[in-house]
Amino acid sequence: MKRSGRFTFDDVSHVLLLLSFLAAAVWYLMDTLGASQRVENILFVGPLAVAAIALSLYILIRLVVDISNRPPLGGPEPVDPVGSGEDVAASPLTNFVLRWRAAFVALLFTLYVLSLNTIGFDVGTFLFVMGCLIVQGERNPLVFVGYPLVFAALVTYAFRLLVPYPFTTLLF
Repeated sequence: MKRSGRFTFDDVSHVLLLLSFLAAAVWYLMDTLGASQRVENILFVGPLAVAAIALSLYILIRLVVDISNRPPLGGPEPVDPVGSGEDVAASPLTNFVLRWRAAFVALLFTLYVLSLNTIGFDVGTFLFVMGCLIVQGERNPLVFVGYPLVFAALVTYAFRLLVPYPFTTLLF
């Protein structure tokens, strides 16, 4: 990826995402402590919020260290990771998919949540996992059909054991 300034677009988006996670964890912890400081109320939220804050800070520090250790701007462009030594020119379609992959997964997740009452938890989970595998580049039909099928069956079974109320399913 070519850099036009000190940071790339990915660097800025990663930092903003980490800062949003950090802000959400701090807000959630403060909200929980503000509601009640009884041990029963903060027993679950407290350690998880502290862990999320610590992990976000750790990743943020690592990102800043990695950015600061990069070669100076104007240096040689990265080469093909396979080791051919030649610059890799990605096709416009590949660039489009790589740039918008997260948006596709977010759209798939939105459709998944909105369709749970219509097509059921099991079929919705199957389609969501299969769609994510395809977006991530999986092309083996055995994998992008078999894995979601097993995953959906196991998750549906586990949720039936854990959730005390019935939920919509189509097959399982």
